[in-house]
Amino acid sequence: NYPGSNSTMLHLAFAVLVAFACASAWPVVDDPGFDYILLATFWPSAGCLSDDLVAGKCGIPAATSTFTVHGIWPSAFSTSPDPPNNCAGPAYDADLLSPIWDRLVVEWPDYLYPDHPTFYTHEWSKHGTCFLEAGIPQLTGELNYFSFGLQLIEGLPLENALRVAGIYPSAARAYSFDDLQAALGSYFGFQPFVQCTSDHFSHTILRSVNVCFDLSLAPVDCPADRIEASRSGCSGHRPVAYLRRSFPLGSATPCTSLPYLH
Repeated sequence: NYPGSNSTMLHLAFAVLVAFACASAWPVVDDPGFDYILLATFWPSAGCLSDDLVAGKCGIPAATSTFTVHGIWPSAFSTSPDPPNNCAGPAYDADLLSPIWDRLVVEWPDYLYPDHPTFYTHEWSKHGTCFLEAGIPQLTGELNYFSFGLQLIEGLPLENALRVAGIYPSAARAYSFDDLQAALGSYFGFQPFVQCTSDHFSHTILRSVNVCFDLSLAPVDCPADRIEASRSGCSGHRPVAYLRRSFPLGSATPCTSLPYLH
């Protein structure tokens, strides 16, 4: 598979036309309080690089094999005022998610408490409720909100977008921020942005690939200032480690075996 191939275009057609079916058929309210929608993701082995790793609380579900959903967030071009959060709406109800639960815990996992997920309460209360009055049916209501996140992550081949550019999870090499960004933009034809985290030794680690959508749910270039902020967050010109999915967890010194980061 390579940029421009038929299989790539068919995969994107699935993501854009099936997951976003009838995207232009509803009237978005005049001012929903946000300008675009952000799909935030996690790369699994980066999801546990925190103090909770040392405490042994964090874990990657055995069936999780690629990028997972972090959340779907109403977002604004300006931070003044901030995009809406913690909006009025019904409380989170896990029973409503029973039709998708088996997929949810794999593709939108709670890394911190995988056996007793609490993450979904946070994402629904802080972000999902703010779509209730926006006039976007795919995101209206708890089951729709979480189901749509699964549709998005299943339809966007983020790992493959990096792979076709020769960017693989590895313990032997790292990549530049610009190479990661270029690979994603070339593959998709719109520009997502990467975000980084760090381990206990301040190594720069690929944390997520985030994708932006307009209010009709069509994928669009993410705002340039978000990309530049991510460049700064990824330490500018420092190499970015893209760790293997099977990166061992439970160690207080997870990156001492990565000599290129020292």
